[in-house]
Amino acid sequence: YIPLVKDTPVNISEIQPESSWYRQHVEGENCCGSKEFIKLYAYTLVDYPIVVHWDLDVAVLQPMDDLFDAMLHDASSKKGREARKRIAIQKLY
Repeated sequence: YIPLVKDTPVNISEIQPESSWYRQHVEGENCCGSKEFIKLYAYTLVDYPIVVHWDLDVAVLQPMDDLFDAMLHDASSKKGREARKRIAIQKLY
């Protein structure tokens, strides 16, 4: 895993016009205001086959290997078929 730390990609003072509703209210929106825009960086990481953005309110209760294997490997490959099969079984619980 390669954790990346980035600054907020949107400078609120650059939102025009200064009187716009969004510029005046963005910091009060959602839980984190303009910090929510940090998620947009995930779309710039095109050199990686899978990019995951974790919010701090996510609790992972099981390994996610099968999910990643299903995304990385073609459905016709042995590894891809096996991962998809295990994911389908997990849905039953």
